Amino acid sequence: MPSVFLHSPLNINLSLADMLRTAVGEIGQKHNTTVRVKALTCHQREDGQLPLAIDEIDDMVITYGSDLAALTKHERREWLRPCAGQFPLREELSARGFEDPQGYFHPIFLIPLLIIYNQKLVPANKAPQKWEDLLDEKWRGQILFPERHLPASRALLALMQDLFPDRYADFLKHIVFRGSPVDVKNAVDEGQYPVGVNKVSFARFSRHKNLAMVWPSEGAFGLPNIMLWRVGTDEALLDVGHFLRSAPLQEFFLRNGYIPVSAEVPMLPEAEINNCRLFWKGWDWFLKMKGDV
Repeated sequence: MPSVFLHSPLNINLSLADMLRTAVGEIGQKHNTTVRVKALTCHQREDGQLPLAIDEIDDMVITYGSDLAALTKHERREWLRPCAGQFPLREELSARGFEDPQGYFHPIFLIPLLIIYNQKLVPANKAPQKWEDLLDEKWRGQILFPERHLPASRALLALMQDLFPDRYADFLKHIVFRGSPVDVKNAVDEGQYPVGVNKVSFARFSRHKNLAMVWPSEGAFGLPNIMLWRVGTDEALLDVGHFLRSAPLQEFFLRNGYIPVSAEVPMLPEAEINNCRLFWKGWDWFLKMKGDV
C-alpha cells in the first residue's frame, strides 16, 4: 500500500491532512490502489525532528525542507526519485533558485520568516530593519524565538550562523526561546518582549494591535515546505503532487499566510509589496546549513 507522510505547520496541518485524505481516496480509485496518509506535527516530537531515516521513509513525504538537510548526495541519488521539470515554480521563485535542479525536492509553499516588534516599546525608527541589526548589544536577552527545536527557530539559527559565524555565539545571548510561534506573537504583542521572529501567517494578526512586521532588507527567509518521492513509488503519488500544486490548494496556502508556488494564484501580499525579496542561495547552500543550532 503506497503511503504519504505529512508534516506541515501546525495552523494548517489538520485541515491539509483532511483534504489530502479525501484527494488520495479519489486518486486511489483512479489508479486502482489504496493510499494511506499519516500526519504528524513537530509539536508531537520532543526534538521537533522527524524519524526520516532514508531507508525507512514513506513513498511520498511532505515536510519542511530542513528535515532533509542530513541526507548526503549519495543517499538522494540512491533513494529519491528525481522529477525534474514536472512541478515548475512561479517565475518569482524559480528566478531566486527555489527550483531544485536535481528534481528531488519540490516546494508546495514557502514560509516567510521575518522580524516582529512591539510598536509601543520600540519606535519604528529604532526597530531592527535587517538580520544584522539583531546582533546589536541592546537586544541582549530581548529577542523572543519559538522553542529552539521548532523548524522556524532551527532555520533562522542556521541562517544567522551562516551569515555571521564569528558573531553567532554572542548572538545566542540575545535570544530567549519560549513556546510556539503563536506564543511568540502573543508575548511581543503584550509587551513581554520588544522584538521577536515569526511567520507572516501568525505575525499579521495580533489581539492588542501592537505588532509590526519588518521584512528584513537582506530578505525574509523563505523556508520551503516540500514534497519528495522514493525511487519506484506508485505513479498515483505523482497525482498527489499535482493535487498539492492545484489552484484550490495553493489558494489555501495563500489564505493562511504562506507564499504559493503556483503562478495560477496571486502572490502573498506581504511578499509582493517587498518585491518578493527572499534570502536564499540555492538548495546546495540550504542543505549544507547545519551545525550546532
